This record gives sequence, C-alpha cells and structure tokens, in this order.
Amino acid sequence: MIGICPQFNVQFEVLTVKENLKTFAEIKGIKSKEVEREVQNILELLDIGNIQDTQAEKLSGGQKRKLSIGIAMLGTPQVLFLDEPTAGLDPLSRHKVWSLLKELRAGRVILFSTQFMDEADILADRKAFISHGRLKCVGSSLFLKKKWGICYHLRIHVNESCDLGSVTSLVKRYIPNVIFSGHSQYELRYKLPLENMNKFPDLFSGLDSCSDQGIINYGVSMTTLEDVFLRLEEEATVDEDEHVLGEEHAEAGPRCPDEMEPDSLLLSGSGKAAVIGLGLWRQQVSAMAWVHFLKLKSSMKNLQSILLLYVVFLLPLVLQLSLVAAWQSVSAWELSSARYFLPQGKRAWSETTTSLLVHNNTGTDIEDFIHMLESQDLTVEITSEENTTEELKHNGAIKVSCEGQSYRFTVLCHMEIVNCFPVLVNIISNALLRALNSTMHIRIWSHPFFSIEDPQYWNYFVSFYLFYMLLLFPGFPPHFAMGYMQDYKVGARAQLRVSGLFPSAYWCGQALVDIPLCWLLLFSMFGIQFALSTKISWHADALFLLITGAFGYGISIVLFIYVISFIFRKGWNCDFWSFILIVVSIWLENVL
Repeated sequence: MIGICPQFNVQFEVLTVKENLKTFAEIKGIKSKEVEREVQNILELLDIGNIQDTQAEKLSGGQKRKLSIGIAMLGTPQVLFLDEPTAGLDPLSRHKVWSLLKELRAGRVILFSTQFMDEADILADRKAFISHGRLKCVGSSLFLKKKWGICYHLRIHVNESCDLGSVTSLVKRYIPNVIFSGHSQYELRYKLPLENMNKFPDLFSGLDSCSDQGIINYGVSMTTLEDVFLRLEEEATVDEDEHVLGEEHAEAGPRCPDEMEPDSLLLSGSGKAAVIGLGLWRQQVSAMAWVHFLKLKSSMKNLQSILLLYVVFLLPLVLQLSLVAAWQSVSAWELSSARYFLPQGKRAWSETTTSLLVHNNTGTDIEDFIHMLESQDLTVEITSEENTTEELKHNGAIKVSCEGQSYRFTVLCHMEIVNCFPVLVNIISNALLRALNSTMHIRIWSHPFFSIEDPQYWNYFVSFYLFYMLLLFPGFPPHFAMGYMQDYKVGARAQLRVSGLFPSAYWCGQALVDIPLCWLLLFSMFGIQFALSTKISWHADALFLLITGAFGYGISIVLFIYVISFIFRKGWNCDFWSFILIVVSIWLENVL
C-alpha cells in the first residue's frame, strides 16, 4: 500500500474529519471491522480527536493539513510520499508530526519534500537537493556538509579597543589553517576546519585568558543544511564527474539500512489492506456511493436548481388543472327570452332587456304571428320601415317576409348581445309550435364547449405533458450527475486513484446514487400526471412499455452526463450544461 499527501489539501468538504478518514480507509481496502479502530488511531496520533465531527470545509488550513497527513497514513502504508507535509502548521503541531514520522519510519520508506532545512536535517536519513527540476546532490547530512565545506563557525564579540590582527594571530596560534570569513563592527567570524576539533579546548582556554584584548565573549556553531543549500545556489553547475554518490561510499563509512540499495530493502507485511479482489471493489463502490449521496445532500445550490426545474415542470400542469377546475364550475344555463326581451305588459326598458322588434315585410296583416309571440310573454314592437338596422335600439329583431305561399323569417341581433340568435330562433320555433295548437314549449340551454369527461381531452392532456416533460427533463441530471467535474477540480479524483480506488468502482458508486435519483424524478413526474388524469384507462402493454422506457431513459441519460463530465471536466458548470441540454432537446424536437 502507498500513502500520498499532496502539496494541496484533498478531502471531501461536506464530510466530517472522521467521515473522511473512514471513507478513505474503506477505499484503501481496510477491513470493515478494523476501519473504526484505524480511524481512532489516526485521530489520536495527529491529536485531531477534538475536531473529528467537524466538517472539512470548516477546518483551518493547519487542521486540513493534518487531515491530509492522516489520510495518507491510513492502513500503515509501506511507502509514504509527503509533499511539504508540515506547511501551514504551527510549531507545536510541526514537532508532533516530526515525532510521529520518526516513530513510523522503521520498516518503511518515507519520501517527503520540504523547504525547511531543519526539518530535513532532523527527519531524513538521506537528503536530495533539486534545483530547476534537476537533482543536484544526494547524501546523508554528514556527507553533504563534508562535501560542501563542513566546518565550525567561530564568532567572537569584541569591544572598540579590540585589535583585529592580534585576535587573528591568537586564533592561528592554536589553529594555523583557520579562515577569517569576515567581521562587523563588534563581531569577528572565523571558519574552523573539522580536522582541528582536538585543538578546540586549547583555543577556548586561550580566548578566555585574553579578555584584556577586547574580547567580550565567543561562540562556536556547526555548518547547517541551510549553508549547504546556499552554497549550492551559488554554484552555477554541478560537476557530473565528481561522482557524488560514489564518493559517499568511501567517505561516509558503512551505511545504515535506510541507505541500502532499493532492491535489498525488504518491506515487512503489506499494512492493513486485507480486503482484495471483488470484496474490495464492492467496498469501494459502497464508499463512493455514500460520499456522493452526502455531497448531493449538502449541496443546496444543486437542490435549489432541481427544485426550480421541478416548479417549471409543475407550473403549466397546475395552471391547466386550475382551468379544468374552473371549467367544471361552469354549468349549463337555460337561454330564456326573458334574459333579452321585456315581458308582456312592461314598457320600461332596462339596461339588458328591450322589446322584440318585428319588421313586417309581407304587405299583409300578421296578427296571428304577433299573437303567437305575445303568448310567449314578450313585448312586441311592430314596424314596416326598411331602415330598422340604422338605429341599434333593440336586442334583436325578426323580419317576416313572404315568398309565394310561404313565410320567410330573418333574425337580426345586436352585435353586443351574446346568444341572441339561438333565442330568436327558439322564439320563432315556439310560435310555429303554437300555430299547430300544441301546448308544448321548446326550451334551450347553453352547454360548455367541451366536456372534461371526454377521454380524448385527457389523452391530449397527458400526451402534451409527457412530451413537455421529455423536453425539460434533460436539464435535471447535470445538477446531480456531474460530481466528477468537482472532484477533478479539487484534486480528489487523483487522490482517490493513488489511494487504490478502481476507476470502475468510482463510476459505479456515482451511478448507484444518480440513476435511482433520476428514476425517482422521472416516476414522480409520471405519477403526478397520471394521478391527475384518472379519466384515462391504461392498457397493461402501454404501461409496461412506458415503465421499461423510463428505466432505460434514466440509465442512458445519466451515462451520457458522465461522458460529458469526463470529456469537459475543465469546462463549464452544471447550470450551463443543464441549459444546453434543454435547448438541444427543443431543437431536436423541431428538427425531427
């Protein structure tokens, strides 16, 4: 098993510290019964137990760094890669990490990069300096310091009465090959070769006895890796013929086990990764499905977008059903002549009723017809003038003319009076009925244009909204099936891959959540439509084809979104793709 801690922090922001550790533990193949114990061990080692229930997005930079280190250390990996593991940590936390790495380095390989020379000097058995992408030198601290001028630095603090030449002569009396490296106003600096260490006590005694020469105090320090680094920076190039690695064998003496050849390095065991094969794959699928579910659950923006699209889908449906409900309240009403014409004996016109105008164009007396009209409780006004339509004083009029032995009736209505024509026709029909000495009476009603009980209406209703739903639905999946784009942007996908996650387990874990969610949205839309269209009788074959098609459509569109998110992982966000897919669906509908 390999553990990697990249330079940037990689974790699932919506999960807590403990949930992140458990997820990566399952991905790395740690047995389910050992996951809890392993997670608790990491929490204790890194001293992050007090934040184990805190979401990763609420952690500070240093706490996130500890979590990244903990993820890399899960399962006791035999090879551990750490890229600046202590960057952003406070001094106390940094020293705790140092102590932890010292304890864990036995029996395993730890390769880490750092910009802190003291960290490299304390932790690493072998150090490598890289400049501009090229390896400058490799070796132990002793080898590097000796190779690049190891020595002791003597610093002497003096007063104004001190004579530089006298002090230098004093030092050379004990160490002839001392090198004067510089001075400031009250400090003299010398380099003492390593091979003269046995003369240091005499030098110190001599300096102590010459306080009268203006020497206040002095100190000795050893060359650090930082000095080596600065020395390397001053070098323009490294002489490749120096055989740095070869000389280390002769000068550094016998090497410790950590400096042996890679082929001879035996790794003890394989960590805690006991789950392998199909069992590991199933465990990883379950872990990825759980993570994806929690991410969707906490993503308020995506949930709001899905809800908005659902409202857009329901809005015309609710409007249509509201109109249907309003239409149901419209009942048939009788078209009575009393609604338009004055009853007999009433001469005063109202705002809605007038007398019935009869234009006699026969040239003879039509008293019998007038009598039959008046028998219907109508106030009749007779005229023989031709210009009856010039003044619109009446709601309606009947023009009676004679053609041979037959009468011809023409009805005229005011343009603002609704349903006047059928009323006038009914008045004439009742008059003719009375001419036959009948006591019956013809009545007429106005009914709605169509009946909502008609199955054809509901067939059209359902067909229209099914089509509307299929145009709108492609906008839903981008809001929950494009998790790969986010994982790629934050580097989580790479971290999962190096943690041993099977690519198929990643996608199957995503699909295990996305496809059922897609089906849920589809069938909820179908259910709403069918629940509100109970007038339609469905055949079993049609229902089977519809359900089968919905299952296949849900799977295909989710997989299609996966392809888009993989190809365009650096591109636009889910809102853009939601809009594009809806536009493409509408365009295809117009083309096809």
